[in-house]
Amino acid sequence: MLAQEVVQSQRTRGEHCTKVKNSAPKYVEPTHYKNPPAFIKDLVTKSQLVDMTKSDSAYHARWMNGRRKAFYPDRQKAIRALATVFCRHINLVTHQVELSLSTAAHMAGLATLSKGEAERVAEDDLYQAKYSISRASRAFRDMVEMGWIRADRSWQVWDKHSGVWVDKYYEVTPVFFDALGITFERVERQRNKRLGLLKSQGLNSGLTPEQVGKMSISQIKADGKLRWRRKAFERNASLRDKKKLTRQMRVKTAQEQRHVAVKQVMATLGDKLGTVSKDAFTDMVNKEVASLRSFTGVERPPNERLN
Repeated sequence: MLAQEVVQSQRTRGEHCTKVKNSAPKYVEPTHYKNPPAFIKDLVTKSQLVDMTKSDSAYHARWMNGRRKAFYPDRQKAIRALATVFCRHINLVTHQVELSLSTAAHMAGLATLSKGEAERVAEDDLYQAKYSISRASRAFRDMVEMGWIRADRSWQVWDKHSGVWVDKYYEVTPVFFDALGITFERVERQRNKRLGLLKSQGLNSGLTPEQVGKMSISQIKADGKLRWRRKAFERNASLRDKKKLTRQMRVKTAQEQRHVAVKQVMATLGDKLGTVSKDAFTDMVNKEVASLRSFTGVERPPNERLN
């Protein structure tokens, strides 16, 4: 009989800790944000004053889902912080939260950087740190299970070029507002008011009365999903280009960096290259070099001389 192998743990006693890094997650309004509509402002205020996890809706949903125990304090804080971020970014017509879950986690103070990632950032200025949003993901999952958030699997799209799922599309439900103490009637009044404003803006922008008449909530929601996915694909493509160009630009000499810029300019000009003078071409290359360095974050090599 073979002896049973003893699996050695990789953890070191005293180094592993299950305590959360941010014991008081909180949404902080970015300074560049404009003043929101009064209803959005009221939602944000209520989310900070009312403990949604102890609302009648929360207790009922937990019981229906077979959960008998209350949430631990850290999970409650995560849910409340995330809910505040969602309140600030709700589309009043479609009820979509127009923010990726990753960005929401950062804004709520729920994104963490591991020791290993911090060391890699310290060693390499150009390294893109990978933050963990597991705490936000678990809070989000609880909100879905309680019926506050709707994020159907059929709504999510796979980006085969980047090998990742595009930013999750999700919406708040009437139960979310109920947990805040906001009545369904008030939510519908705000939705109809905003829809009327969109139709008025459509007429002012040149749409025909027939086109404006077709502006329904379902149509606006469908257009919003397509627009969300398109932006997500464009963002992923931009990240791929940045990684590729960063690898190409991280060379030792200015001449090699110029070679990358030359190829970019030639690809852009195509057949029109023959109509461009040498001085104009050099000027375009110089601008492309500066643009690539700004885009990738690669610094200018010392003792560089322009051609």
